[in-house]
Amino acid sequence: MNVVRVNSFFRDGLEDYKNSKIVICCGLDDAQNVSRGEWPGVVIHDTSKTPFLLRVDDQSVVWYEDDNFYTTTFGQREIRPAQLFTVDDQWVYEINSSYQYVNPDEPNTGSQIKRIVKVTAICIDVHRSTKNAFVLWCGLDDHGDVVDGDWMGYCDDDGVVLPVVVSVGNYSEVNYGEYGKRPTNFRSGKIGDFFTIKSGAEDEVRDIYKYEVKEQLVF
Repeated sequence: MNVVRVNSFFRDGLEDYKNSKIVICCGLDDAQNVSRGEWPGVVIHDTSKTPFLLRVDDQSVVWYEDDNFYTTTFGQREIRPAQLFTVDDQWVYEINSSYQYVNPDEPNTGSQIKRIVKVTAICIDVHRSTKNAFVLWCGLDDHGDVVDGDWMGYCDDDGVVLPVVVSVGNYSEVNYGEYGKRPTNFRSGKIGDFFTIKSGAEDEVRDIYKYEVKEQLVF
């Protein structure tokens, strides 16, 4: 299975959505069809980013949180440039590119990404009364560190799931969409390593939650 980054743009000419894009990280089989399961994505509109999860089965669903979801035709046909798909039977997007993160046939592309993984971390703070898991699809370099960029996933707080976008770089943060952003020092994807997520902005931190990487699924 190849893991790709699919980029698409809003096709209709509505002024309010003309700068809207959808980016999805997903696995493709040999026929270029999306593998069944859950895959992360983000809606980018101007400077705002709204993360979501894509659930691909007999029917595809774009899911934001709780009961906030829409049906989509993405994942119901092969992925290729110029292919159209709809969200909620009304918004039409066109795929303009599909980027394969790791290409074994071209190992010397200069990319720092050596493998794509799904990392699962658990909050280990003793004062947390509920289970809190952090799941992220991301690219790792030769040292097992996360490559700079925007990576997508979700936070599962005792069954309450919130899709997220994690921007990794000199300053890293977790974007919870309408719930705001939180600073993080997430960098290593290696099992047994730790990172923190701060509650509140950098200048008004209320709590610091510590996570341990427990699982690493390599695609």
